[in-house]
Parts: sequence; C-alpha cells; structure tokens
Amino acid sequence: MMRTRLGLALASALICVAPAMAQDTPPSPAGEVYQMGSPGGWSAYRVSFDEDGALSLDYNGTHPPLAQGRAGQWTQDAEGAVTITGEDLPLFARGTDSVRCEHWPEMDVGEYFDEPPCWWTGESSDGSYQRVE
Repeated sequence: MMRTRLGLALASALICVAPAMAQDTPPSPAGEVYQMGSPGGWSAYRVSFDEDGALSLDYNGTHPPLAQGRAGQWTQDAEGAVTITGEDLPLFARGTDSVRCEHWPEMDVGEYFDEPPCWWTGESSDGSYQRVE
C-alpha cells in the first residue's frame, strides 16, 4: 500500500514537472532559414541553420559577392547561447570568424527583425531581415 502511494506521488510529480521542463528548453536555430536583403528575395543572403549544426550561406542576386556557397557551423550550449563559426562569412564583422548570441531569437516563419539579428555583425544589408523557413 505504501509503495503504491509513493509510486503515485512520484508519477504525479513527474506529470507536473514535465510541462515545466519542456517550457525551459531554449529556442534553437535548428532547421531555420533566414533571408537578409531586398523584399521578395531579388538580391539577398540566405542563411540556413541545419539540424546537424551545419550552416550554409548563399546569395541570390545579379552581382553575387565572393561569399556565395560559404559554409560554417553552429553550436548551442545548455543555457541556450548559440555560437556560429566560419571563415570569411559576410554575416560576421571583418576580421572575425565567430559570433555568439546569448539567447536565440524566437521567431515564426514570415516574421521580420526590427534590426539586424545578434548573429549578423557584418555590414548591414539593404532591406529586411526575415525568417523564411
């Protein structure tokens, strides 16, 4: 009888804690794609954050910069901070090869940033910064 009550108490505690634990999971860039540039994408950078930690950056436009088809990596620590690394990526300020965001922005597909995101430290792109996937 005592064992049954203890089991029920533990099960109840887990049921109450599980939703709270799920809410504490920080947002992640895994599977997200962003576009920076002209509305409609006629001339824009496209940054993809793959599930496996790979990052790809492409440019679609009439005069692509030298950075077309560049790749990098991203990692996320237990607290939710995201570090992005790569060589000569235009999303980084000149002379740097990484950037760290303490908190990944939580955005829905179609939403726009009001200003460049924490991971875009390079020259500002003309136009918008938007999550597209």
